[in-house]
Amino acid sequence: MNQIALLLLQSFYLLLPAYFANMAPVIFRRVNFLNLPVDFGYTLKIKKLANRSNNKHKKNTKDRIFGDHKTWRGLFFATVTGIVIAFIQYLIQYHSFISALKMFPYNNWPLIGFLLGFGAIFGDLVKSFFKRRLHIDDGKPLYFFDQLDYVAGSYLFLSLYYVVSLEIIVASVVLSFSLTVIVNHLSFYLGFRKEKW
Repeated sequence: MNQIALLLLQSFYLLLPAYFANMAPVIFRRVNFLNLPVDFGYTLKIKKLANRSNNKHKKNTKDRIFGDHKTWRGLFFATVTGIVIAFIQYLIQYHSFISALKMFPYNNWPLIGFLLGFGAIFGDLVKSFFKRRLHIDDGKPLYFFDQLDYVAGSYLFLSLYYVVSLEIIVASVVLSFSLTVIVNHLSFYLGFRKEKW
């Protein structure tokens, strides 16, 4: 198999729990469970930011820590989804094709799934924190960061268990950026998202 193709497939397989975790908040958005903002509606009382707002509603929206779109429901289902996908990877890890793609045994699948699943949603939360500080409203795009925040978060947490090579990271960035753009556009046209990006 071509080395570049192998790297792309390995990075794709490694990040499967993160990919599904990243989609989980959208998939489970209609589930009426833990539908509470992660920040509980709290705002950061930053005078400089507040003075730039034109009205009270706008000020409250832009000074939120994360915003209404980041819920405990999303965090919960993203983490659980990551663990479920890692469990499936554990079940199929001895298949000949899968053996060529996996970078480590999946016997410790609960931890692997948690690190990748929670890491994905953590990266999204950190990105949302900075979007609020930049006065970018919920659901509005922040190009490049929107496509790669979950990858950074996943690798950050996974590094507590396994450190991937630079080649895999580069392959992940290229692949994940492309896949996220495609999936987001499909989700937009299918009515799952309000923004293409």
